[in-house]
Amino acid sequence: MIDGAVVVDAVVHPYNLAPANQNPKARDQLEAVYGAHVLATDQNRPEYLLTHDEFFSDFPFEAIADSLFVESPVDLAVIHALPNLGFARGHVTAPERAAAFRDRYPDRFRLFATVDTPITQLEQQVTQFGVDGLKLYPAFFYDDVGRGWRLDDADYATPLLEAARDLGIRNVAVHKALWLPPAPRSAFSLDDLDLPLERFPDINFHVVHAGAAFLEETATLLRRHRNLYATLESVFAYVVVRPLVFAKILGTLLRACGADQLMFGSGSNLSHPAPLLAAFDGYELPDDLVAEHGYPQLTAEDRRGPPRTAEDRRGPPRTAAGSSAGTRCACSASTQPPLPAASRTTSSPASACAVWPGPGDSYARARQRYGDEPPGRACAQSSSEERGRRRGAEPTERIGGPVNRTETAAPTEERIREALRSVPEPCGLLMRTPIDICEMGLVDEIECHAGNVRVVLVLTDTSCVHFSGLKRYITDVLTALPGVESVEVTVSTTQLWTPDRRQPAPGSPHPP
Repeated sequence: MIDGAVVVDAVVHPYNLAPANQNPKARDQLEAVYGAHVLATDQNRPEYLLTHDEFFSDFPFEAIADSLFVESPVDLAVIHALPNLGFARGHVTAPERAAAFRDRYPDRFRLFATVDTPITQLEQQVTQFGVDGLKLYPAFFYDDVGRGWRLDDADYATPLLEAARDLGIRNVAVHKALWLPPAPRSAFSLDDLDLPLERFPDINFHVVHAGAAFLEETATLLRRHRNLYATLESVFAYVVVRPLVFAKILGTLLRACGADQLMFGSGSNLSHPAPLLAAFDGYELPDDLVAEHGYPQLTAEDRRGPPRTAEDRRGPPRTAAGSSAGTRCACSASTQPPLPAASRTTSSPASACAVWPGPGDSYARARQRYGDEPPGRACAQSSSEERGRRRGAEPTERIGGPVNRTETAAPTEERIREALRSVPEPCGLLMRTPIDICEMGLVDEIECHAGNVRVVLVLTDTSCVHFSGLKRYITDVLTALPGVESVEVTVSTTQLWTPDRRQPAPGSPHPP
C-alpha cells in the first residue's frame, strides 16, 4: 500500500530465458531484451540491475513475489502468460506455471492467458486455469518468421474475441507500440482498434506499452472509447530514466482521458517495481509543461483512484497513474493472505504494507535459492560487489559464447571490437529493432594499453539520454573479458553521429 491506497501492478511476467529455452537463431533479439532491461534501470540504483546471467535464466516466480510484496508496496499483480515471441523455443512465461503460482496465492495474483492456436488454447486455459483475462500479441512466430494479424480482422480476430466474451473474459490486453521483429512493423500500430472497441463494448481492452509510440493516436482512442485502458508498462520506467519524456506522455494521456483509464505496470522482471513506485509517490507534472501544453495537474486523488466495489472487480484493476490504486477491489489490506514463504522476513509483516527490507533483495534471494549464492551469505549485496565476485568465478556462458576465464593476456583491439558487437544500439532497442553499436557506427575509437580499455562513442547528441545506460552496458561487457583491468567509456566532443557512419555487416538485415 501507499498511504492506505491499494497498489496493483497490471503486468508482471517472469521470463524463462534459460539457455534451454533460447532460440539460437535469435541472439540479437535476446540481447535486445536484456538491453531493454538495462535501459529501464536507473544508473544510480545498480542494485536493481540483473546481471547478464541472472537475466538469461528461468527467473523464479518467488523472486517476482519478493520484488512485488516485500521490496515494493504492491498488493495485487496480474501475471501475463507470454508465447515464444520469436526468441524462445517455448513459452517465455508458461501459462501452466503461472496458474500454479497464482493458485498458491490467489488473493495476490490474477492471470491473463496467452494463445498461439487461438480458440482451442483459450478454451483449454479458461477451463483448466480459470484465467482473468487474455494477453494478445499482434503476431505469431513460427519457423523464425513473424506473421502479423489485425485486431479488426473478421476471419481471425473477431471469432477469437467472440469466443473470449462467450467464455466470460472481460479484459483483453494487447501488446502495441513496441515492435517485435521479424514481424511486420505495421502489426504494432493502433489503426485496428476502433472496430473491436465498438463491436465489443462489454470487453475492456488494455493497450500494453501505451504511449511508447503513437502517442497522439493513443490519446485520441482513449478520448473516444471508455472501454480502452492504457497500461504503461515500459513507459513507467521513464519516470526514473527519462523523466521529461514520462511527464509529456503522462500529461498527454491525462489531457485526453483523465487518470481513470491509465494503469501502472512494471513488467517485472524487466523492471523492478520499487524505484518506479517510489518515484511516482507524490509525483506531479512539471509546472512549465502544464503551462505550455495545458496538461491537467496530477492530483493525490488521481494517484489514489476511485473507490471500487465488488461489482467492479470484473473490470480492469485500477493502478498507479490512474490509480495507485486506492481501491476496495479483491485485495483490501484487511483480507490479504500471508506473503509467500520465501518473502517473509523479521522486518516485513505478512501484510500488504510490508516494510521494504532493502532494494534488490528479491534478486539476491533468487541467487541464494537457485545456486548462485553461498548459503548464509548476506542477501543485500550491491550488484557491483556481486559482479566483482562473479568476475573471479568459474567460466560463465554468455549468449555470444563461453567466456574463458583462464586467459590472462591483455585483449587486443580486435577482441574489444568483437565484444562490442554484442552491445545493442539503444534506439533500436526501444523499437525492438536490434542492431549492434559497431554496425550502427557509434564506436569511434578503441584504445587498449596493458588491460586498460578506452572506448570513444559518437552519438547524435553529446547529452543523449541513453548514454548512461549504454556506458554501463559496455563496461559490464568489457570488464567480463579476460585481461581487462579497467574500462573508460566517453563521448566524442568534436563530432556527432550521422547516417553515413553505419557499417552494416555482410548479410545484415539493416542496409545502409
